[in-house]
Amino acid sequence: MMRFAAGRRGCAAAAVLYGSLVWASCDVVKEDRRDCPCTLAVEMRALPVSPVRLFANGLPAGEALRDTCLTVLVSKGPRALLAAVSGALPADGTAVRIPYGSEAPPLYAWQAWADCSGDTGAATVRLRRHYCTLALEPVSPPGWAQPFKVSVRGSVDGWSLSAGEPTDGPFQCTLDAGFRCRLPRQRPESELWLDVVMPEGVVRSFPLGEALARSGYDWTAPDLADIGLLLDLSVSELRLSGGSFREPVTLPLEI
Repeated sequence: MMRFAAGRRGCAAAAVLYGSLVWASCDVVKEDRRDCPCTLAVEMRALPVSPVRLFANGLPAGEALRDTCLTVLVSKGPRALLAAVSGALPADGTAVRIPYGSEAPPLYAWQAWADCSGDTGAATVRLRRHYCTLALEPVSPPGWAQPFKVSVRGSVDGWSLSAGEPTDGPFQCTLDAGFRCRLPRQRPESELWLDVVMPEGVVRSFPLGEALARSGYDWTAPDLADIGLLLDLSVSELRLSGGSFREPVTLPLEI
């Protein structure tokens, strides 16, 4: 059982007011209250992007277009799984999956367990950035005229709202004309490869995941940092740049 309403004067006031109406039928002296719902006041503050969609136990529970408070009714406890997402829609309320061949969506998400063992409860949404932008600067040999593309492939294809971690699956996307694309949050041990593709197929492959690990890039950071790369095709080297790395890393191509 689940309904929602937007609060306008603070979560505490909204929960009390809304809850008083809902609980009217449950306030008879000595009445068994075990079947009455729990009213959760969910704070939605400092939203980096909107709209933000809220889910409770995998079911839609409201939407926020700005800072607000959502009042959500859930079955009484011991706890309920809350999740919020912006930038992408989960197919079934449990996970955001990236179609093969597409870049990652600009996903912000949050997940937490809320205590709903009593008549009321509360939670505060803190959205985190679960994607990074990969920006590549290719350097071609003098006189280079061959057309080429750059793509990234890996083994993470999305984000689980129910588990709060990356989902396993094949991922591949081709960088756009400006040599940029969005990557999903990876597991630290996930494989990630960067391929140089010409009309005849893949001609060079670089272990991007290994380079990022050696550079100190943190896939477990609450908010992912963007990644800058220099790809020198004249010497077949991949170099990482940007303030998110402990030290520059250069890797030869994989034969």
